[in-house]
Amino acid sequence: MEIPQATRRLAVIIAIEEYRNEPQIPNVRFARNDANAFKQTLIDHFGYKEEDIIYWIEKDAVQNTLLNDLPYTIQQLSDEYQFIFYYAGHGFFQNGNNRLTCWDSHHFNLSETTVSLKEILFDPLEKSGCQQSLIFLDCCSTMLTESLNNRDIISDMTDKEFAAFVRTGKYDAVYLSCSPGEKSSSSGIINHGIWTYHLVRALSGLDEKSIVKEKYITSNSLQNYLSVAIPKFIREQKDKYAKQTPFARISAANEFLIRELPEDEVDVSLPDIHLQFENMYLRKISESKVKDAKGFVAGYKPPKFISRTTQQFVQKVFFEEIQGEIGEIVEQTKDIFKLRDGDISYDCQDEGGHVETEYFKYYIRAGQHERNPSLAVITREIYPLIPLKDLPADFDSIFPIGIDELIIPIIGKVNFDDLAGKFENLRESEGGDLSANRMTGSIEYISSRKTSLTIDTGKGELIITRYALMGAMELIQSSIEDIRQLSQQNPKYLNGV
Repeated sequence: MEIPQATRRLAVIIAIEEYRNEPQIPNVRFARNDANAFKQTLIDHFGYKEEDIIYWIEKDAVQNTLLNDLPYTIQQLSDEYQFIFYYAGHGFFQNGNNRLTCWDSHHFNLSETTVSLKEILFDPLEKSGCQQSLIFLDCCSTMLTESLNNRDIISDMTDKEFAAFVRTGKYDAVYLSCSPGEKSSSSGIINHGIWTYHLVRALSGLDEKSIVKEKYITSNSLQNYLSVAIPKFIREQKDKYAKQTPFARISAANEFLIRELPEDEVDVSLPDIHLQFENMYLRKISESKVKDAKGFVAGYKPPKFISRTTQQFVQKVFFEEIQGEIGEIVEQTKDIFKLRDGDISYDCQDEGGHVETEYFKYYIRAGQHERNPSLAVITREIYPLIPLKDLPADFDSIFPIGIDELIIPIIGKVNFDDLAGKFENLRESEGGDLSANRMTGSIEYISSRKTSLTIDTGKGELIITRYALMGAMELIQSSIEDIRQLSQQNPKYLNGV
């Protein structure tokens, strides 16, 4: 049976990273990043426009909205529609139903403050005329049950509900980030949930292992890719305690097409790389002894192993430093941008702190060193939200710590051999040092200007490192010539020329 051609589109994207009743309901790390990446994938590769996407993040995803607005919207869909649903947050099975948490869910009364997946999604879809639906759920109950006392009423989502939905005879598929009893993991290395990160790469056509016959992504090829890529990524991170096996239910009789790649997206092997300047950010990663933190008092001992408890301990002892840095940045931001306190969103919790304005976002967090438990890793990130030329000249003075890394996402696939060959030519003509590792997909070139250019073909990003701490604007300006030489692009977003 040939899949009907959809002429209209609707997507609903829901992500809850910080709950109203946190810490009783714990945060979902990088849920906002995941939702944004998924939304951009629909726009860039599936023909969705902003008006085709309902985007509910945190406070927008309250129980009343999910109980009333969502089912009503779905029931109006006709057979002209393709419907895509994405959720990142906590989900669980209780009292015979798979349920999703809302921003305002309460840990003392989960049954009455969460929503039934069947009631808000599956039943309305069956009643609608929609013939094509894709449902992506990046959630599990593991983190939720660890934080609650009434663990006996919480369990992992059941397969029966998903199986019943895809037996309707329509072209439906439900993809879950993990199997029952497993945790849906995230990674600070990629700043995403591991499943969503690979889901986005697959749907974008960035990994040939998700593509069949060189140009098709199908319901089955997507699940086959995810079921291999996720465990492989976790093994490579040497997380021997994590087990995550993606799970899917697909219309029983039909393997259907999810996406056909355009000709210019297939088998790309150009040596040049194309950079997404508007999504670049700056980073500084530093290490510090845990015992040197201001919150480390007499009687404490540096951790000798890594666990969730020791991670929380490290965050706690560095809280005072992070809080002080956030306060300093807020005051400098007010002064330089002439803003009032209400114009700035800022906060500091054990997990870290943030400052957000219409001009930039700043994040800082402390974590435990992966190989040395007695060390902390402090990560600072600056995301400019406007072109560099529009920032004030004294923008750098806002931030008390110098920056040494500029990270720019790479658009499209990168052919490792061609790119390595280009760097070899560059080394021969310009000098410098080169290291290329096909096994890891990493190429590092240290130029004669003492700039390190690292291409991570797996993550799809260019990392520019300077061997001296600089301000954000200074680092960008000093990197422009290297960027031009590497990508043959004129980075107007960075310097406005």
